[in-house]
Amino acid sequence: QLQRMFPLRHYPLARCKARKRPCLYHQIGQCSAPCCGLISAEDYATLVDGAMLFLEGKNRQLVAEFKRRMLEASDELRFEEAARWRNLLRSIEVTVEKQKVVMQGGDSDAIGFHRDGTRLELALLFIRGGVLTGSRLFNLNWELDDAEGIAAFLRQYYSEGAYIPEQILLPLEIEEGAALADLLGEVKGKRVAITRPLRGIKHDLVELAGKNAAAALRERDDKQASSEAVLEVLQQRLHLLRLPRRIECYDISTIQGRFSVGSGVAFTDGRPDKARYRRYRIREVVGQDDFAMLAEVFSRRFSSERVVQDGLPDLVVVDGGIGQLNAAAEIISELALMGRFDLVSLAKSRVVSSMADDTIQKSNERVFLPGRRNPVVLKQNSAALLLLAAIRNEAHRFAIEYH
Repeated sequence: QLQRMFPLRHYPLARCKARKRPCLYHQIGQCSAPCCGLISAEDYATLVDGAMLFLEGKNRQLVAEFKRRMLEASDELRFEEAARWRNLLRSIEVTVEKQKVVMQGGDSDAIGFHRDGTRLELALLFIRGGVLTGSRLFNLNWELDDAEGIAAFLRQYYSEGAYIPEQILLPLEIEEGAALADLLGEVKGKRVAITRPLRGIKHDLVELAGKNAAAALRERDDKQASSEAVLEVLQQRLHLLRLPRRIECYDISTIQGRFSVGSGVAFTDGRPDKARYRRYRIREVVGQDDFAMLAEVFSRRFSSERVVQDGLPDLVVVDGGIGQLNAAAEIISELALMGRFDLVSLAKSRVVSSMADDTIQKSNERVFLPGRRNPVVLKQNSAALLLLAAIRNEAHRFAIEYH
């Protein structure tokens, strides 16, 4: 909803500037396409300012500014632009009507947390102009006691440029609360209060933050347990030597035999680990030789220096069939890494047509293993297959994006 009200760009500026036509988000009304000049710099800046005002709960100021823009465009006979501001105003008014005033007064942040040993989930509720406008979760890990940990969190969070409200509501007392409030007040240029409410709506908001934190930690644990179960199925069905907590997948992409690139993506515990994503410009192979290109990528990824720096995965997935798998196994053997991690290839499903009744069907996706002629066929739409397919598709997307 926020992206529809304020259609700001989704991608980094450098990527936007490289585009020659509007992206899909523009077509569905979630981007104003500044990269293609479909909105003026002044109007785009107004959208940015409007989004900030909305998130700060300053809805009256926001509505007044957008009404001014609408009337100005209408007076100057720029009717399409006036209609755009009118539609934005309607979206904002509908959203504001759904928001509920939870307390009187200015702006507040309410903090709650739930702890399990050193693992802690912290929830922060944003109350702006008396309206609960949003929340944010923080997954933390510390050995401090609760009061010390909350004090450390407050110092770091508000020192990094976060908006400082007039009140910060806590579930417990902290020793340095008064000193920290004075410090934040100096930064804000206005008095800031850090309190522990014992009753009333402020206490209820802190309780709500604590419940949100507890629910988030339970959900995180459930996801972890679910991910563990999927990895165990993969280990069993693919006869892996170890649980594939860290999976890397490699793909080669080329445009008519030119501009060849390789990509490597990593998933840790079933989720993308983007800090370990890598791109490779193919330098040594001329023409379209996927096997040679894969060998070049592997020789760079699994060089002794890179292994020391990045470590080794538990499982490597190659996009392709038995040919790609054999090429990967050969280079891994030459690098004396065979057995240090598991290796498989994932072959896409093939279209199978029936001459008898003109039906078109797809074969199952197949997983090839070293030393085995016949592939393993995982159950269609099973969590294990969906995970492998997600990793393969992400590697393909990452390679295409590099072009």
